[in-house]
Amino acid sequence: MPGTKIINVLRDDRLDDILEIFRNTPADEVIFVLPKRAMAFSEDASFAALADESRELSKGVLILSENQEINKIAASY
Repeated sequence: MPGTKIINVLRDDRLDDILEIFRNTPADEVIFVLPKRAMAFSEDASFAALADESRELSKGVLILSENQEINKIAASY
């Protein structure tokens, strides 16, 4: 089922759990809404893992965050 899914990430959510939700959604595009400080996306490796999953599953990803640092890192992937 194509479409868009919005995933609201909480501050203490684990990356493994977020990636599992991402893998299991049938949507073609996933929008991640991140808090200013999301532990799961506190380093580049998290964005790299999400980018790898996105390519593997042929799903589009959009990151929304108030944190400009997160936005810069996300844009590089």
